[in-house]
Amino acid sequence: MLPVVRSHEQYQSFVQQQLRLHYTNGALLFVAKDWSLVKKFWITDLSGTFNLLQENFSCRGPKSIDPADLLRSYLLRLSVRANARRWYILRLLPTVVVL
Repeated sequence: MLPVVRSHEQYQSFVQQQLRLHYTNGALLFVAKDWSLVKKFWITDLSGTFNLLQENFSCRGPKSIDPADLLRSYLLRLSVRANARRWYILRLLPTVVVL
């Protein structure tokens, strides 16, 4: 199946909602280096990724993940310079989960 694609504005709304949910009332604290990651992914519009890859998707089969989300995850992993073991641990952090 073709993935459900969301716009960059929908992604920003999701991030904003999740940050408010997890970081208000002092439940979790932001580290200074986390702000640079949030800013980088906040302004990077990857919503056109599906249009570039559309011919590679089939209408049959299981529901696909939005390619922008997959690319964003890969870019995040590269941004934090994480090998497989470190990425396994980092992906459990709230900031990484939100982005």
